[in-house]
Amino acid sequence: MKKIAWGFSLIGLVLMSVGVWLLLTAYASTYWPAVDGTIAESKVTGRISRVADPVRRRVEYIVEAKYYYLFNQDFYYSTRYSLGTGSTIADGFNSKSEARSWLQQSPYQKGAKVAVYVDPDNPESAVLSSGIRWSTFVPLILGLLILAFGGLCFWLTNPNISSVRHC
Repeated sequence: MKKIAWGFSLIGLVLMSVGVWLLLTAYASTYWPAVDGTIAESKVTGRISRVADPVRRRVEYIVEAKYYYLFNQDFYYSTRYSLGTGSTIADGFNSKSEARSWLQQSPYQKGAKVAVYVDPDNPESAVLSSGIRWSTFVPLILGLLILAFGGLCFWLTNPNISSVRHC
């Protein structure tokens, strides 16, 4: 039982560490210099929706883009839209045509000029949308929950507790 508690606690701490790093990096991205970039490719991709209930899972469509930018005399490519959403620019479309329609009206069409926020310490790290989003908090929140479960398992293994001792 203690091994389970240690395992959950360790996983929780790792996720929390990733979450704190992600939040700090997303906050720092608001101060990154903006450079001119160009959309090299934009596409609509299907993926299985992220709902827990297998009956409600379906194909949803997302919009992604690949862009290039010049920083300190070097060209770089990236697909990251933001810290927290990764390469997904827009999601939740029920049909491919709906996603394509959105893309045609968006500023992310092939050849479009975009502002790219570049990490000056690591120019390969860049985003099209800087700052913190709600999804940036996900690893931290999951880490806290898993760590709390590990703490509960430790508490339940305490010999002074006379209640149920199962996790």
